[in-house]
Amino acid sequence: MRCLVANTASEAWKFKHLKRKTDKDDALRLAQLYVLDQLPTVTLPPTAIRQWRSLIAVRQALVGRRVAVQNRIRSIFVAQGMPAPRGASAWSASGLAGIAGHAKAFDECGLDELWRGVGTGMRMRPQADIFVKGKGVNDYAEYLGAEAR
Repeated sequence: MRCLVANTASEAWKFKHLKRKTDKDDALRLAQLYVLDQLPTVTLPPTAIRQWRSLIAVRQALVGRRVAVQNRIRSIFVAQGMPAPRGASAWSASGLAGIAGHAKAFDECGLDELWRGVGTGMRMRPQADIFVKGKGVNDYAEYLGAEAR
């Protein structure tokens, strides 16, 4: 059975002077154009081409997410008054090692450093008993205070 996909963007589908436009009217118009062999159709690409285009779209989405993460990392550095990594070399092995040199484990941060993680999406490490979901900076401060007593 042959399948046709109507191209509804063509001139044959323009309803300029109609007072009503219903599904029933559309079906009648579709049937009339088909009988008159004037139905404008679209060409459906082969499966391989559709899959290739889909793969390209997924890749573009992933690249966009990667760039967003890189921009987020740069913004954290700028917000702290530190030199932000720039260019492609920032994301090479040596550049990533330089970025990692600024990292500090959450439990190694003092109270004066904890504010830096607020609003940046930083989460507590699940392996430490105090750092559980729902706990925040105040809970950590209480924990440190109890430990000092």
